[in-house]
Parts: sequence; structure tokens; C-alpha cells
Amino acid sequence: LSQRLVISKAMQLASNISFYNNNIFSNNQAAFTYIDLEWNYSWKESPFHLIVRAENLSNQTRYFNSNNSLVMQSFYSIPLIPRNIFTTLRVTF
Repeated sequence: LSQRLVISKAMQLASNISFYNNNIFSNNQAAFTYIDLEWNYSWKESPFHLIVRAENLSNQTRYFNSNNSLVMQSFYSIPLIPRNIFTTLRVTF
């Protein structure tokens, strides 16, 4: 679910919320929500543009996936980047 809220001409708030439901065909099902937020601000008649982005706000550390069949069995543990915040100041010239 991606949403963008325009607060004013100079300010915007964007969100990206993903719900992962893995292992849906096995007994050990796992699900988690992955949340990202971004805030943008532009100064009037100025070349500066500020972006603050927060990723993985639910602080998920791993994504697990397992496959079971008659022929084979496999298990994957994929590490995710932990919660982090980026600040960017962009100058347009």
C-alpha cells in the first residue's frame, strides 16, 4: 500500500506499507509488515529541497522461506537491513 499525502505545495508525506505472508503452504507460517515513510520539504524560491526517509520502521531482521515437497526440502534465511533513517539535502542549480 503506497500513499502520498500533499500537505502543501512545499511539503509532502509518503508511506509504503508491505505485508509479507510467506510459507503459506506449510505449517510454520510467518507474516510481517514492512513500513517505510518519507517526508519532503521544498523552500519557496530556494534551490534547497530536504528529504527525510525512514525505512523498516517495524525493524524486521530476517525473511524466512521454506519449501517442502516430496522430492526436496529447502530453507532460506535472508537478512534484511535493520531500521534506518536517511536525511538528504538536495540543491538544484
